[in-house]
Amino acid sequence: YRSRRLELAGGESTALTSNSYVIGKAHAAPPAALGKGKVKSSSPLRVFESPQGVIVAAPVKIGGHTEQLAVDSGSPGSGLLPAVAHELKLKGDGAKVAYAGVGCKAEAPTFSSGKWVLGGTALRHASLVSRRIAGTLNRGLQGVLGSDVLAAHGAVIIDYASAHLWLTTG
Repeated sequence: YRSRRLELAGGESTALTSNSYVIGKAHAAPPAALGKGKVKSSSPLRVFESPQGVIVAAPVKIGGHTEQLAVDSGSPGSGLLPAVAHELKLKGDGAKVAYAGVGCKAEAPTFSSGKWVLGGTALRHASLVSRRIAGTLNRGLQGVLGSDVLAAHGAVIIDYASAHLWLTTG
Protein backbone atom coordinates (compact mmCIF):
# COMPACT_ATOMS: atom_id res chain seq x y z
CA TYR A 1 0.00 0.00 0.00
CA ARG A 2 2.64 2.53 0.96
CA SER A 3 4.60 2.10 -2.28
CA ARG A 4 1.39 1.91 -4.34
CA ARG A 5 2.67 -1.21 -6.12
CA LEU A 6 1.05 -4.48 -7.01
CA GLU A 7 3.37 -7.46 -7.25
CA LEU A 8 2.25 -10.85 -8.49
CA ALA A 9 3.99 -14.12 -7.66
CA GLY A 10 2.84 -15.67 -10.92
CA GLY A 11 0.73 -15.24 -14.01
CA GLU A 12 -3.01 -15.55 -14.34
CA SER A 13 -4.34 -19.05 -14.83
CA THR A 14 -6.95 -20.19 -17.32
CA ALA A 15 -10.62 -19.41 -16.67
CA LEU A 16 -12.38 -21.78 -14.31
CA THR A 17 -15.06 -24.12 -15.56
CA SER A 18 -16.09 -25.41 -12.10
CA ASN A 19 -16.09 -24.29 -8.47
CA SER A 20 -13.12 -24.56 -6.11
CA TYR A 21 -13.11 -23.95 -2.35
CA VAL A 22 -9.88 -23.64 -0.34
CA ILE A 23 -9.67 -23.26 3.45
CA GLY A 24 -6.31 -21.97 4.67
CA LYS A 25 -4.24 -23.52 7.42
CA ALA A 26 -3.47 -21.59 10.59
CA HIS A 27 0.31 -21.68 10.13
CA ALA A 28 1.85 -20.69 6.82
CA ALA A 29 4.72 -18.56 5.55
CA PRO A 30 4.35 -15.85 2.91
CA PRO A 31 5.80 -16.55 -0.55
CA ALA A 32 9.55 -15.80 -0.42
CA ALA A 33 9.38 -13.47 -3.43
CA LEU A 34 6.72 -11.32 -1.73
CA GLY A 35 7.48 -11.79 1.97
CA LYS A 36 9.38 -8.55 2.60
CA GLY A 37 9.21 -6.86 5.97
CA LYS A 38 8.05 -8.19 9.32
CA VAL A 39 4.74 -10.05 9.51
CA LYS A 40 2.38 -8.12 11.80
CA SER A 41 -0.65 -10.34 11.34
CA SER A 42 -1.35 -13.67 9.70
CA SER A 43 -4.72 -15.28 9.09
CA PRO A 44 -6.11 -18.25 7.22
CA LEU A 45 -8.72 -17.36 4.62
CA ARG A 46 -11.54 -19.04 2.78
CA VAL A 47 -11.20 -18.73 -0.98
CA PHE A 48 -14.14 -19.56 -3.22
CA GLU A 49 -13.43 -19.56 -6.95
CA SER A 50 -16.07 -20.06 -9.60
CA PRO A 51 -16.61 -19.14 -13.25
CA GLN A 52 -18.53 -16.09 -11.92
CA GLY A 53 -15.63 -14.76 -9.83
CA VAL A 54 -13.51 -15.16 -6.71
CA ILE A 55 -14.39 -14.33 -3.11
CA VAL A 56 -11.80 -14.19 -0.33
CA ALA A 57 -13.15 -14.21 3.24
CA ALA A 58 -11.24 -13.52 6.45
CA PRO A 59 -12.43 -14.53 9.92
CA VAL A 60 -12.62 -11.34 11.98
CA LYS A 61 -13.57 -11.47 15.64
CA ILE A 62 -15.74 -8.52 16.60
CA GLY A 63 -18.03 -8.11 19.57
CA GLY A 64 -17.05 -11.58 20.76
CA HIS A 65 -18.24 -13.24 17.54
CA THR A 66 -16.28 -14.41 14.51
CA GLU A 67 -17.66 -12.96 11.30
CA GLN A 68 -16.57 -13.82 7.76
CA LEU A 69 -15.64 -10.56 5.99
CA ALA A 70 -14.84 -10.30 2.30
CA VAL A 71 -11.28 -9.04 1.78
CA ASP A 72 -11.84 -6.16 -0.65
CA SER A 73 -8.82 -3.94 -1.32
CA GLY A 74 -10.95 -1.94 -3.77
CA SER A 75 -13.43 -0.89 -1.11
CA PRO A 76 -12.41 2.36 0.58
CA GLY A 77 -14.05 1.37 3.84
CA SER A 78 -14.87 -1.65 5.93
CA GLY A 79 -18.41 -2.48 6.89
CA LEU A 80 -20.92 -4.94 8.23
CA LEU A 81 -24.37 -6.00 7.14
CA PRO A 82 -27.02 -3.94 9.00
CA ALA A 83 -28.41 -7.08 10.70
CA VAL A 84 -24.92 -8.04 11.95
CA ALA A 85 -24.19 -4.53 13.30
CA HIS A 86 -27.56 -4.63 15.09
CA GLU A 87 -27.03 -8.16 16.45
CA LEU A 88 -23.56 -7.27 17.78
CA LYS A 89 -25.04 -4.14 19.40
CA LEU A 90 -22.29 -1.97 17.96
CA LYS A 91 -22.40 1.65 19.06
CA GLY A 92 -23.48 4.05 16.32
CA ASP A 93 -21.36 7.15 15.98
CA GLY A 94 -24.18 9.28 14.56
CA ALA A 95 -22.55 9.77 11.17
CA LYS A 96 -23.74 8.72 7.74
CA VAL A 97 -21.43 8.19 4.81
CA ALA A 98 -22.08 8.09 1.11
CA TYR A 99 -21.02 4.94 -0.71
CA ALA A 100 -21.29 3.67 -4.24
CA GLY A 101 -21.15 0.27 -5.82
CA VAL A 102 -22.00 -1.31 -9.11
CA GLY A 103 -25.21 0.39 -10.14
CA CYS A 104 -26.01 2.05 -6.81
CA LYS A 105 -25.36 5.07 -4.64
CA ALA A 106 -26.61 5.43 -1.08
CA GLU A 107 -25.95 6.74 2.40
CA ALA A 108 -25.50 4.47 5.40
CA PRO A 109 -24.96 4.88 9.14
CA THR A 110 -21.58 4.13 10.67
CA PHE A 111 -20.70 2.22 13.82
CA SER A 112 -17.58 1.99 15.95
CA SER A 113 -15.79 -1.33 15.49
CA GLY A 114 -14.76 -1.44 19.11
CA LYS A 115 -12.23 -4.19 19.72
CA TRP A 116 -11.79 -6.39 16.67
CA VAL A 117 -9.19 -8.99 15.81
CA LEU A 118 -7.80 -10.60 12.67
CA GLY A 119 -5.64 -13.70 13.07
CA GLY A 120 -5.00 -13.02 16.74
CA THR A 121 -3.85 -9.44 16.10
CA ALA A 122 -5.94 -6.48 17.22
CA LEU A 123 -6.93 -4.12 14.42
CA ARG A 124 -7.15 -0.35 14.82
CA HIS A 125 -10.56 0.89 15.84
CA ALA A 126 -12.50 1.84 12.75
CA SER A 127 -15.74 3.43 11.70
CA LEU A 128 -17.69 0.64 10.00
CA VAL A 129 -20.38 1.33 7.44
CA SER A 130 -23.60 -0.57 7.99
CA ARG A 131 -24.61 -1.63 4.48
CA ARG A 132 -25.67 -4.51 2.30
CA ILE A 133 -23.16 -6.30 0.08
CA ALA A 134 -24.17 -6.74 -3.55
CA GLY A 135 -23.71 -9.88 -5.62
CA THR A 136 -24.70 -13.50 -5.30
CA LEU A 137 -21.09 -14.55 -4.69
CA ASN A 138 -21.13 -12.56 -1.45
CA ARG A 139 -23.98 -14.56 0.08
CA GLY A 140 -23.00 -15.87 3.50
CA LEU A 141 -20.53 -13.07 4.22
CA GLN A 142 -21.21 -10.66 7.06
CA GLY A 143 -19.28 -7.65 5.78
CA VAL A 144 -16.20 -6.26 4.08
CA LEU A 145 -12.62 -5.74 5.24
CA GLY A 146 -11.63 -2.76 3.10
CA SER A 147 -8.59 -0.68 2.25
CA ASP A 148 -9.07 1.55 5.32
CA VAL A 149 -7.84 -1.41 7.40
CA LEU A 150 -5.48 -2.97 4.86
CA ALA A 151 -3.70 0.32 4.08
CA ALA A 152 -2.69 0.72 7.73
CA HIS A 153 0.04 -1.84 7.00
CA GLY A 154 3.09 -1.60 4.77
CA ALA A 155 2.10 -4.55 2.62
CA VAL A 156 -0.78 -6.94 2.25
CA ILE A 157 -0.08 -10.40 0.86
CA ILE A 158 -3.02 -12.51 -0.25
CA ASP A 159 -2.15 -16.06 -1.25
CA TYR A 160 -5.18 -17.40 -3.10
CA ALA A 161 -3.73 -20.89 -3.66
CA SER A 162 -2.90 -21.40 0.04
CA ALA A 163 -5.83 -19.30 1.29
CA HIS A 164 -3.78 -17.11 3.60
CA LEU A 165 -3.40 -13.39 4.37
CA TRP A 166 -0.38 -11.59 5.82
CA LEU A 167 -0.19 -7.95 6.87
CA THR A 168 3.44 -6.83 7.02
CA THR A 169 5.58 -3.79 7.73
CA GLY A 170 6.57 -3.44 4.09
